[in-house]
Amino acid sequence: MRVAARAAVVQPLVLAFGLLVLHNTQMTLFMVFAVFGLLVFAHFRGRGRDRLVAHVVATLVGATLVAVGSLVSPNPLTAAVVALLVVFVVEFAGVFGGNVVGAQFTLLLAFVLSASVPAPVSAIPQQVLGWLVGGCIATASALLLWPHYDRDVVRGKASGSLRSVAALIATARVNPAASDQHENAAEAVADLRAVYRQTAYRAGGPTLGHRALAQLITELDRARYFAAALAGQPAAANPRLPQGDMLASAVLSVFEAGAEVLNGGPNPDLNSLEQARAAHRTALDAWAGAQLRAGASPESVLDGLDYDHPLRVLSYVALAVGANAAIVAGRHLEPGGVRIPYEAPVQAGLEPTLRRMSRTLTTHLSWTSPLLHTSVRAALGLALGVLVARLFGLEHAFWVVLGTMSVLRSNALATGRTTVQALAGTLLGFAVGGLFTLTFANNPFALWIAAPVAVFLAAYAPSAVSFIAGQAAFTVLLLILFNLLAPAGWQVGLVRIEDVAVGSAIGLVAGTLLWPRGARSDFANSLSGLYRLVAVHLSEALNLVLGSGRAEAVNATRAQVWQAREKTGESFDQLLGEQSSRHLSPDVAGFMVAAADDAVTMADSFQVAVEMGYVATGCASGAQQLDSGAAALVASWFMLAERIEGVGAVRTVPLHREELRQAALDCLTAWKGESPQRGAAAIAIAWTREWIEVLGALVGDLEQPAANVAASAAAPWWR
Repeated sequence: MRVAARAAVVQPLVLAFGLLVLHNTQMTLFMVFAVFGLLVFAHFRGRGRDRLVAHVVATLVGATLVAVGSLVSPNPLTAAVVALLVVFVVEFAGVFGGNVVGAQFTLLLAFVLSASVPAPVSAIPQQVLGWLVGGCIATASALLLWPHYDRDVVRGKASGSLRSVAALIATARVNPAASDQHENAAEAVADLRAVYRQTAYRAGGPTLGHRALAQLITELDRARYFAAALAGQPAAANPRLPQGDMLASAVLSVFEAGAEVLNGGPNPDLNSLEQARAAHRTALDAWAGAQLRAGASPESVLDGLDYDHPLRVLSYVALAVGANAAIVAGRHLEPGGVRIPYEAPVQAGLEPTLRRMSRTLTTHLSWTSPLLHTSVRAALGLALGVLVARLFGLEHAFWVVLGTMSVLRSNALATGRTTVQALAGTLLGFAVGGLFTLTFANNPFALWIAAPVAVFLAAYAPSAVSFIAGQAAFTVLLLILFNLLAPAGWQVGLVRIEDVAVGSAIGLVAGTLLWPRGARSDFANSLSGLYRLVAVHLSEALNLVLGSGRAEAVNATRAQVWQAREKTGESFDQLLGEQSSRHLSPDVAGFMVAAADDAVTMADSFQVAVEMGYVATGCASGAQQLDSGAAALVASWFMLAERIEGVGAVRTVPLHREELRQAALDCLTAWKGESPQRGAAAIAIAWTREWIEVLGALVGDLEQPAANVAASAAAPWWR
């Protein structure tokens, strides 16, 4: 409503200024479309300074594209080739997320408006000046006329989610039976995710705040999962160590400080959390050794070691939560000696930013990238639209390309559906607008009175009513606009119908020929690749803690996993954008992605354990027994990847939990609470055994969702 009202006030005034004061139709056309593009099509988020920079940059880049489009417009073939390059670059730039994505449609509008209609070189200054003037007016209007800053809303939701999850952790520690905190935390995180998806803050680019916010949401989901595991621990096994309570308090402090930093408070104290982790580890080791020396059974000692396992995981998750919350708040984080998880992009400055940009581009410049598919599809579709419109000399040729832009979706079925809707909306708009212009074509006063109403409806209807209503309202607006620019009566509506039909047909052809299954196929391909890399990464991490691996190999596979994770995240976003759950529900797809994240978190814990001195080499028999369980786990993740690819009825490899537990018990028995080396090995075996069991249970939960992903990818594109 706010956007539509702003456009309804500003655009008619700009139109009147251009026609009645400047008396320059060419300049007025570009002023009007710059205003509509930057006020309606563009979606910029952030505080005043961020939005100012975004509007200014979009205005300048748009003016450059206007100049380029006008320069190549005399030759249809040249215009089409340049359109291919420009559209690909603009679409692929969406990899950087944030306000780059918010400006894409407006930048494409600037280019196709100038490239689709031949103009002499002498007209370029007027067209560029028109866009610049319109951009300046739109910038001032967006910042001064009913401004709204979504980032404050997102930060508020994130702060509330952190408090809810903190309350859940506190309750799980002292009152596991309370279920209301579980529901409150789940609802708070769901609300945060819903608000996040409505903003321009998407993961996948090098912008620190955008990536940190996406990772914060993921970490909150992980925290809820492990808080539930904490609540499910048997009270009798509790070793009741003061250091356990201190660690729980430190975890809560980080979550609460994360909420505060989003509201202007100080950074979370991650050093205190790290100190509490070290103190708990030392105390738990001493407790286990003392219990064994006092004659306690290895079974009871193992149960005691297991009791605080979810809390130890939560302490690791809290590091990422605290770091990401500080980065979302725009703070510079000094990790000091704390090992921040990979997900928290703590390095600021030019060099780290360039490294992230290079890594991001390298990740997505591959033929398997969903973003590359989308960019190529859009580039070929719009270039073909420019070529056809120019070769056939269609009047108002840029409407053809706008028609292609409007209907082209990530899969052929959605593109075909949108094509029908676009034509239906255009016909409806022609019926209404044609009747109006037929009646009032010679009455400029009536056209001027109707202009603000038409602008409001064209801006408001697509999101508030439907795509058909939006197309109808936009058609009415164009009829009124072009009758004010150059009176032509209702006949201009026929041109509009013809151009939309041609443009929609081109979009349908491009959508059908290029990756017609769209996001569901891309999602399955990227997810299977991610799961294979997760399996390799788990194998290297398990080898490390069992004494036969190298930290360098773990780091290398982790970097590969997160490159694959970016591709999967991009295809998941596209899947959500299709707004269709007939083949694959967003919940199932989201669970599959989150499971890979959980596996990486657990692999991180192996590496952290080794850095703390816990390696299984001091208990060779236990390490050998665990090695078979680790191999079964890794094989299961590979088989999940095959199931996603639709390779037969693949079954995962079952884990023999009794053998895993016996390996830990044997090492505890051999330790007897005496040798430090055997003690470190026994603790390593006990913790690794539990991680393998947790991951094994997760694999079982993933079998049916993996089959669902495979079925959705295999479904014909026309279904």
